[in-house]
Formats: sequence, C-alpha cells, structure tokens
Amino acid sequence: MCNNTPVDGLSIYCLADEFYDPLNPVTADPNKDIVLYVDGLVIRPTLAHVPAIWVIRDGGTTADPKGVIIRVTRTETTTNSAVAGVQVTHEGDGYVDIDVTDSEMSGGGITVEYLRTVESGVVTRTPTGDIDITVKGTTISTTDALFRGVDAKHEGTGDIGITVKGTTISTTGQNAEGVYTDHSGSGDIGITVEHSELTAKGDIDAGGGITAVHTGSTGDIDIRVKHTEIVTGFDTTDSVTGHNDGIHVQRKSTGSGDINIALEHTGITTKYMGARGIYAQHEGAGHIILDLNPGVTIDTTGPGVYIVQQGTTTESDVILNARGIAVTTGEESAHGLWADRQGGLGDVIMDIRDSAITTENNQAWGIYATSQRGADGDVGVRITNGRTTTNGSNAHGIFAYHGSANDPPRQRRRRHQDCPPKSPHRDKKHSPSFELGGHLLLRHIRPTREFRRRRHRHAGRLHNDSGGPFPRHRCL
Repeated sequence: MCNNTPVDGLSIYCLADEFYDPLNPVTADPNKDIVLYVDGLVIRPTLAHVPAIWVIRDGGTTADPKGVIIRVTRTETTTNSAVAGVQVTHEGDGYVDIDVTDSEMSGGGITVEYLRTVESGVVTRTPTGDIDITVKGTTISTTDALFRGVDAKHEGTGDIGITVKGTTISTTGQNAEGVYTDHSGSGDIGITVEHSELTAKGDIDAGGGITAVHTGSTGDIDIRVKHTEIVTGFDTTDSVTGHNDGIHVQRKSTGSGDINIALEHTGITTKYMGARGIYAQHEGAGHIILDLNPGVTIDTTGPGVYIVQQGTTTESDVILNARGIAVTTGEESAHGLWADRQGGLGDVIMDIRDSAITTENNQAWGIYATSQRGADGDVGVRITNGRTTTNGSNAHGIFAYHGSANDPPRQRRRRHQDCPPKSPHRDKKHSPSFELGGHLLLRHIRPTREFRRRRHRHAGRLHNDSGGPFPRHRCL
C-alpha cells in the first residue's frame, strides 16, 4: 500500500506486512507486489531520517515471490539527516526493480537492502530474489557518511545488477562511494557504467568511484565501464587515510567466482595517498581478468593497477590485457601495472600493447608481474610497441618475479611433464625463459608484428595472428 501524492514536507511511502510509517500507520497485504510510479514530482521530506521515496517489503515465498517495482521520472528529491532519495528494504522472497530517469537527487541517492531475518541472534529467514537498478540521465549528490550514489546490499540468494548511463554522481561523505555493492550470499554482481561522471571526495576506506565486494559462497563479479570519468579525493597534500580507489573489487571469501573488469575510453584520477586506479583482490577460487582497451587513462597517487589472486585451493589465473592505454603514478612504490599470484595454482599473464606507462617516484616499477608465497604457475609478460618510463631510483621498467624456486618438486605443475629431458650440453644462453618452480616468460615482440588476443575465460591463453598460442610455458 502506498500513500497518495505527498504535500511539501512529506515523503512517498509504501509498506507491506505490519510496518508503520512515523506519520500514518498503515497495515497492508503482504501477499501483493508493490508497484510505484513517480513522475514530475518535487519531494522534500522535512522529518529527520525519512527518505523521499520509501518502500518496505516483507512476505512472499520462493514459490510465490513478491516484488517491488519503482519507476521515477522527471522528479526532484531532497533529503537530509543521511537518508536516501529512494530506499527499499526487502526481507522476503521476490525481486526489486528500480528505474530512475531524468531526475535530480540531493542529500541521498538510491539504497536497496535484501536482509536476512534474525531473531534472538539466529537467522530464521534468508531472502531470495534479484536486485536490478537502472539510472539514466540523472544527477545524484550526497553529503553524509556512508551515503553512496547507488548502493545495493544482498544477504541472500540472487543477483545484483546496476546500470548507470548518462548520469553524474558526486559524493563527499566518509565511506560514500559513487556506486557500491555488497553481496554476502550466493549470486552474481554486475555493474555497467557508461557516459557518466563519478566523483567521490570523502575519506574512503575502500573504493571511491565503483566498489564491488562479495563475501558469499558463489558468484561472479563483472564490471564494465565505457566513456566515463572517475575522480576520487581532493587536491591536498595532507595525509588522508583510506584508499579512495577508482575501481575497487574484492572477492573476500573462499567461495568461487570469477572477477571480470573491462574499461574503454575511461579516465580514472585518484588524489589521496595510496589511492589506486584499479584494485582487484580474490581470496577464493576464480580467475581475475582485466581488459583495458583504447582510450583508458589512469593518473594516480598510488599504484595504477593492482590485481591479486590469493586463493590456494583451485587453479586460478591472473590475466591483464592492455591496449592503447596511458598510466601515470606519483608515489613511492606506486607501480604502473601490477599482476600478482600468491599461493596456489595459477598463471600470471600480462599482454600490453601500444601503451605508455610512467612512474614518477622511487621503487615504482612500470610493469610488475609476480608469482610468490609458494604459488605454482607460469609468469608471462608480452609487450608490443609502447613506452615505459620510470623516473625514480631503483625503479625498474619491467620486473617479473617467480618466488617458488625453493618449492619441493611435488608442488610443480603437471604440465612440466610435457618437457623432454634436458641435455647437459644444451646452450641456454639465448633462452627467453627461466624455470623457477613454475615458468617465467619474458618476451618482447618486434613492433612490425601485429598480435591479437582470443580470451578464453578459463584458459587464459593468448593467440597471435596466425592462430598459434602464446605458450604458457617453454621447455628449457
């Protein structure tokens, strides 16, 4: 049940089950969907902690799910006291489908929560259903801590999907990201941002522009960004805690699921200490695949890109493909592109073409590929054309490291069995590879030779123009 069009100072509220609005108690039927259309309104609630558009949904079962549908067009919302412009709480089985178009939201953005039911400290119900949020042609500005532009939290089973197009999002509060997702159940996270601007200027402990965190059992994380500008932090010389990363992705449990990130014609600028352009961390089973396509520029204080796989139970690769990009970093030890595998089975593959990588400080390496902490797999780096410039001391242009030299032979991967026995008279002076428990591949391709890539999501192989694979290892 929803109230009528509000007068100035009130909000639109829709309630299901025995929930009560602070102004008008309402008891509604928990067995019906909530469908809300808002067009051409100005909504400015004056009460503290009251969202402009507020929906609470309970009820529904897996066999008979009950959902929430909200359509907002040409509407202006203004809220205060750290509340959202559109807020939905769902504790049953169903779905949430929100579309905000050509609107203005000030004070708070869009918040959706799929929550478990807890009684006496025991979880008695876990929700099931998808969250879909679409924002087009809209301006969102938030000023309070923890109030993001678009915020989705799921504690049950279901996917989170967020699409932002032609939209400007600006946040200034602490831990207030532009787009934020948090999944602690089972399901995928998908975020698409196109032709938009995201600015996050508050002190943030995780990501500033786009953040996706998954702590559940299964589910992929998929981030797609095109023709977008992401800026985090103020112009300041002060030491500011937190990261304020441009894009921040974490698979923080031992669960399974891939991380896929793709950027095209997108700029990322970070201004606080340690703030990374792109950060992706995986603690479970699954590949990390990062595709940086033409028109991507990254200008950071901290590392430009850092992607790391730390799971130890299943073979999982780290793959970074860059084509026609520019990366500049400013701080000490702020590497340009860094791909890392820590423990477990999995390769590190970097294929960089027609790109410019610049680091300005000491111990800031341009291209850095590592396999360490007992990791068992290959390290492959291929660079075609482009330029790598390092301006500090002990700042290598390209550094590749394999740290499993002392691993016992039983930990070496079975693919080594394909190699013939070594000849004691074989001249290895010109060999491009080194065996250190896994394999280390360093290869520089002549500028006249063109390469293309065929990405196999679970294989991580690279192919040249004649169809032959870029080998995952070379026998010594």
